[in-house]
Amino acid sequence: MMFITVNGKKDIRFIIAFIALPLSYTIRMSLVALCTRTMLGTQSLIVVVAVVVVVVVVVVVVVVVVAVVVVVVVVVVVAVVVIVVVVVVVAELDSSSDAIFFFLVDNTKDVLQGDVSYAEFSVTCDSAEFSLPRHRC
Repeated sequence: MMFITVNGKKDIRFIIAFIALPLSYTIRMSLVALCTRTMLGTQSLIVVVAVVVVVVVVVVVVVVVVAVVVVVVVVVVVAVVVIVVVVVVVAELDSSSDAIFFFLVDNTKDVLQGDVSYAEFSVTCDSAEFSLPRHRC
């Protein structure tokens, strides 16, 4: 984009003079042509412009409201899914976390030693004593 330079600095007035003014002139001439073609008077032109502005404002408001509703619905659905998943995972881990922990520890030890021939194990948490009896095959 070309600028007029004044004292070595770019001047924004070039953009206003050569882009904004012709654009506004084009819009104005389009409205005048609309009035001329349809034989509308000045008051009718004001009504047409007012109707267009009202329609644009209504469309923008509807789009914004729909967007807000969609965002709220998505946030609520995601929150419900996250809460349900967390509750299920916490309940599952809470009920079997000790058994899973000791099962994994026992399995890891046996695998490292090359001995995985056990059939069952038990964990008793009542008296804070943990027993891991193994029955060899």
